[in-house]
Amino acid sequence: MAPQAAHAATPAPAAKTACLVRVFDLAPINSQDGVRASVWAVSLRTNDVADAMKSTGVISLVTKNERYDIPFKDFAVPKPRDEVKEVPLLVTFPRLVRLVSGYVASVAGSEGGRCNHISAFSDEEIDAHYRDSLPARTKRATVLIATKPLADPQLPDCVDDGKQAGATLDKFSAEPIPRTKKGATVELTLDLSDEAIPWDAWVSKSSGDSVVDGLALKAAVESKYAPGRYHCRPYGGRLVFPITFP
Repeated sequence: MAPQAAHAATPAPAAKTACLVRVFDLAPINSQDGVRASVWAVSLRTNDVADAMKSTGVISLVTKNERYDIPFKDFAVPKPRDEVKEVPLLVTFPRLVRLVSGYVASVAGSEGGRCNHISAFSDEEIDAHYRDSLPARTKRATVLIATKPLADPQLPDCVDDGKQAGATLDKFSAEPIPRTKKGATVELTLDLSDEAIPWDAWVSKSSGDSVVDGLALKAAVESKYAPGRYHCRPYGGRLVFPITFP
């Protein structure tokens, strides 16, 4: 079994802690142009293996050349697809900023530490109903103050063209399949951390056979990926690709 197209890539770097909390969305609240704002809503979610929880840690919010590290404490983080109960963090900045990325940098606790950087981007497509409901939910939000940013310069060997390049497949983990299942095709979708570690995967177009779908999904999760690049930093993102059983 092999994907339809091969991708040349370099191995992904070693991962940090697979933290249970991630940034889901960044949204400007008091923007006049829809891009820059001095108040931003930051929505957090647990990953797909964790229930709702209270979390303490640090979020990093990034502009094109600056980074703001902002502590949060005892914040109620909902589980995925549970935005009805979510109250976002509300971060105020000393001036108008355009955020291009945000991630949970670290969390406290026995399973804490520095996190895999699963980034959310402020221009990522988010369900319109979710965004429309933000103003009402921010009335109950925890307000955090962003103080002086840390310098976060571009890497010297990188030219920032503003283009987003997502993670690519590096080494596919083939699974043996029954002879009768050959010729089937499955389309998979994976969300990857900025170290190109899969944290969520699902069948986006079924082969029509649950056995084939399951084998393809298992192989995809166990495969190796290489991170892409955005604003001269590693970037994971969403990867969609078909797998064909030859």
